[in-house]
Amino acid sequence: MKQRWLLVGSFLVALASLFAPRLGFPVDFDGIIYRSIPLFCFWVILLAISIIKFRRQSLWMLLGMPLALFWPAYLFFNGLPLCYYQGGCR
Repeated sequence: MKQRWLLVGSFLVALASLFAPRLGFPVDFDGIIYRSIPLFCFWVILLAISIIKFRRQSLWMLLGMPLALFWPAYLFFNGLPLCYYQGGCR
């Protein structure tokens, strides 16, 4: 039963990480930096705790990885644009 709540909680954190910044364009880079990346880190901590506690039974939690990793991966591969530093991205 605890494992099911951990799975649901992990999926909700992953969804929150995906929807923290706006999905449309222009991209809200402040939302990515200050909301999505900390939620992703929290999701990784939940994943680590569940793997330590439940071992192979917690691999289902990896279903939330694409959701949680979307904006941090976007930022990693594309970087921050010049307009972010000049304050004109909005």
